[in-house]
Amino acid sequence: MVPLSALHAIVQPRLNEAIRPLIVRDEIDAEHGAILTAIGDRDAAAATLAVERHIDTLEGLYRRVGVL
Repeated sequence: MVPLSALHAIVQPRLNEAIRPLIVRDEIDAEHGAILTAIGDRDAAAATLAVERHIDTLEGLYRRVGVL
């Protein structure tokens, strides 16, 4: 896990910079809010769905900038 954490610390900021111009902050904030609410509600199914939606959003942005 430690090597993956180190890799994530290096790669993630660069990925975020690549998609920054495409991010619609209100949409990302809403996705984060849905994740937080589902966790707060202890609703595992809703939390899983919210995280999957957020990952799909990020994947789409990464594909638009040619990272994936």
